[in-house]
Amino acid sequence: MVVKIGVLAMQGNYQQHQSKLTELGVESVQVKYSTDLDDCDALIIPGGESTTISKLLTTNKLRKSIKDFAMNKPILGTCAGMIILSKSEPTRNMIPLEIMDYSVERNGWGRQVDSFVDNIVLEKQKTEFPATFIRAPKLTQFDTNLTVLATYKNEVVCVTDGKHIACSFHPEIGKNTDIHSLLINNIK
Repeated sequence: MVVKIGVLAMQGNYQQHQSKLTELGVESVQVKYSTDLDDCDALIIPGGESTTISKLLTTNKLRKSIKDFAMNKPILGTCAGMIILSKSEPTRNMIPLEIMDYSVERNGWGRQVDSFVDNIVLEKQKTEFPATFIRAPKLTQFDTNLTVLATYKNEVVCVTDGKHIACSFHPEIGKNTDIHSLLINNIK
């Protein structure tokens, strides 16, 4: 089976996600319009600026398309993508897609100057790898139907509902491929 993963490519760190997919031998396509999703088996919403991504989802008429896509196919949201997938309270400039049942505090791990790299623990694999946190969101609430995939200092930084995955950090930065591999494994 040939797998093709779309990467939302309107703003943010989409090119590094594409590089990570290439490293794993997976074809990727940049998603800017709803028709770009047509042949995709999964979607990545990258880190970047959540208010800008939210506005561009509206401008490019992608909101409904992504919500429809999410009903049958997996999505990985990283950093700003985690905010976009959440059920956090909408603001004037940022309206989440409400695809996964959790809320976040934007910049919960600090501002740009507070960015850091440190080891996180993948719960199921009981492995550690360095993760990059850049103005990262922090989970403030999540439903019990979500499974914790990774923690940092006893704080949840990655969750899944069995189909979709959301991370506070940037798994596309660094050598580890575990999070992208989990997304690939969620493609049925």
